[in-house]
Amino acid sequence: MIDEPAPTRVDENSVITGATCENETLKTTFVINDSEDIKFSKFTKEQIDEFKRMQTEMLKEDFCGSKNPLIDKASWIYNYENGKNFTVINLTREDCK
Repeated sequence: MIDEPAPTRVDENSVITGATCENETLKTTFVINDSEDIKFSKFTKEQIDEFKRMQTEMLKEDFCGSKNPLIDKASWIYNYENGKNFTVINLTREDCK
């Protein structure tokens, strides 16, 4: 997804709406939407926690495997279409040890 213009649809449930660098942290913002198979708007707290756990595992693998020396901290911000926050995942190089 690097070098793609924003917004960029990732899959049927998410769109990258932008990326910024603030306070030495790369922040990537997504809008998530319901699809026929997944209804994020109906998720319980437990389902949101499970989504966050699974996404964190996947993102940590990519983040920790990156050879880019310029990115020490990253945040993935997931919002509903109405702008309300769904969840945020934060990682630092310390998480890779």
